[in-house]
Amino acid sequence: MNNINRKESHKKHEDLERIFPELELILGSSEEELLKAYSNPAKKVYLIVGCARSGSTLLYQYLAKTGYFMYPTNFLSRFYYAPYIGYRLQQALIDFDLKGEVFQNLDALSNFKSNLGKTKGPKQPHEFWYFWNRFFKFKNLQQLSQKEMKDVNWSLFLKELHALEEASNRPILLKAMNLNWNLADLEQNIPNVHFIYIKRDVLYNAQSLLIARKNFYGNYDEWYSFKTPNYYSLKKSKPTVQVIEQVLANNKAVENSLKSVKESNKTIISYSDFCNNPNNLITDLNSKNANIIYKNSDLSFENGNNIKIDSLLYDEMLSYLTKIK
Repeated sequence: MNNINRKESHKKHEDLERIFPELELILGSSEEELLKAYSNPAKKVYLIVGCARSGSTLLYQYLAKTGYFMYPTNFLSRFYYAPYIGYRLQQALIDFDLKGEVFQNLDALSNFKSNLGKTKGPKQPHEFWYFWNRFFKFKNLQQLSQKEMKDVNWSLFLKELHALEEASNRPILLKAMNLNWNLADLEQNIPNVHFIYIKRDVLYNAQSLLIARKNFYGNYDEWYSFKTPNYYSLKKSKPTVQVIEQVLANNKAVENSLKSVKESNKTIISYSDFCNNPNNLITDLNSKNANIIYKNSDLSFENGNNIKIDSLLYDEMLSYLTKIK
């Protein structure tokens, strides 16, 4: 997403961005040397998939809070070029700082708040897109060709995951919605992969995408999130049509890929069901060889499936969706 067109509150910090290449030069070679001891993850690798604004961040935060998973944090996101080293630093400075000698009062996962996928706090889960972009060379559209997927350095990618798994002694949990169109390749190349697909009502998912456009860019015209393969054919359509088609394209890609995935390697949950009783997800995952112990029986989340935009825009979306069904 173009940094120039973003609202000031969502622009990347240029000084921070300039630090990353310098740190990569310092730490990258050390990371590469350390990774020689690793190969493939032995535990399951859990990947959250689905359309943007489907409730994926809330799901991510909930699963992170169980304590069962190793997940990239906001702290670790600064070390996407050397995540194993970054994780060791996180352990030294945060995880094992039991007396609060370095940081104080870090109730890291005390709430389930976020702003367009962004969370606050060093231990809150991070989308980790820069890490994915090291290996998967996306261009204007999000779908990668088979040649591009073959060019991925799968060996290094898996070593990074294995190192994090070993350091944490936990299965890895990541968002992988940037690869909705290449899930078959992920299944083929990642041992023990398990997809968690969250699906939201199309109309309200599209509404949330429309609101995200306004919040992120200050208008409804700019495309928000990953560009679907049908992006160019939609450019002249109304924003209300674009967001509906964006949701449908994402859902279709994920569902087509998951048809061939074993039941034991996938978990599908609706956003509304998750909000009503998130603990059902734990039961489902445990039935598929997870061992998550999380006692929060009264927990539920506010369901965001209600009208939040101008009635004319909402009616436009509803009319279009009704017409194409």
